[in-house]
Amino acid sequence: MALIGKKRECRSAKKSYKEFNPIEKITEWDTPILIIHGGKDYRVPEEQGFQAFTAAQLRGIKSEFLYFPDENHWVLQTTKRTIMAAHFLQMAKRKPFNIKINNKKLVEYFNQL
Repeated sequence: MALIGKKRECRSAKKSYKEFNPIEKITEWDTPILIIHGGKDYRVPEEQGFQAFTAAQLRGIKSEFLYFPDENHWVLQTTKRTIMAAHFLQMAKRKPFNIKINNKKLVEYFNQL
């Protein structure tokens, strides 16, 4: 009896994976994207980061890919965090993102760039 419940849970999980898998939504992508990936990321396989970047490039979406072979899911080294921030700010400078920012200080900061 418990096996039937497990099968049902498995089907439900597969449906969720497909529904929330970003690669299933690439036809809707239209915003510049910065993909940051660590080689020791055990949550998201590195090939998924490469695939997302390739998909964005093939769709003509402005995109950048930062790969840190010695980092995991969270980039922890200060130097690499600085690199991430610099890349993000450069992208934000080139083309504004289509998001609404409610934080007044953040808006002022980006207006100064």
